[in-house]
Amino acid sequence: LLLLLMGGLALRRRSFHQIDLFARQQEARQWLGSDRRMVGSDATFWRVLPALGPSGIREGIRQTYLTVRRGGHGSLVLPSGRRIRAGALDGSCLGGRYATAFELLGAHAAVLDLEPAEGKGKELVAAEEVLRRVVKTYGPGMVDLVMGDGLYITQRMLRLCREELETHLLVKTTELESLNILQDAEALFQAPPSLGREVERAAGIDGVRKLRYEIWAARGFHHEGFSGELKVARVQIEPLKGKNRGKVETFWVITTDLSLSAEDLRELAHLRWSIE
Repeated sequence: LLLLLMGGLALRRRSFHQIDLFARQQEARQWLGSDRRMVGSDATFWRVLPALGPSGIREGIRQTYLTVRRGGHGSLVLPSGRRIRAGALDGSCLGGRYATAFELLGAHAAVLDLEPAEGKGKELVAAEEVLRRVVKTYGPGMVDLVMGDGLYITQRMLRLCREELETHLLVKTTELESLNILQDAEALFQAPPSLGREVERAAGIDGVRKLRYEIWAARGFHHEGFSGELKVARVQIEPLKGKNRGKVETFWVITTDLSLSAEDLRELAHLRWSIE
């Protein structure tokens, strides 16, 4: 029933009734491995779901993830040719209930876990909890990179990822005015090449997303309370079609993984939107 509910939502069924109708199709029964005439009705969902606790939901999610992995999915190939496993964290609110979710990115993305939050402003606390549990459930090294928005560039999250969980952190943000590290990077990228550190530059056309882009990236930055080195990229994109055609947008990427190229950083920043 849980897999049916998750599959129905993923296929844009917007009510228990629509999922009920979906479950009556032969293809749905084959997918679930059921020979029953009716896998589960809308009345069954109303009866069963209130009694299904967090442990049962997480086990259903785990089984879904294992199915994805058996199908050879669960990893990304970056522009540099490197293959990695990357996950994204983000908070959300539905019906007045707050939670933080962790999603494994890829061609077939999969939400691996979520943690209820006490309320608004408690997203990071829930994120730490869900991230620790994901690594405990699936084992060390199950992801090479954890991604989040500007909220996640904190001393606690940096140290959790690098020192405790032994993974890397990548953050996409537009908060230039509130982050000193970005202001330092902006000064470097605007300086004449002969006066600053080595800056990696890249530019091109993204045919898939229909946009023009330019990237500046450099390493050697630091965050207060974290001893590791950081790499920062400034990305400017210009849509080639649509209502925002010609309008330049700037965002920033900060990561602990110094081996990622400028092109890799831009691609990962775009992929992070999957969890939204």
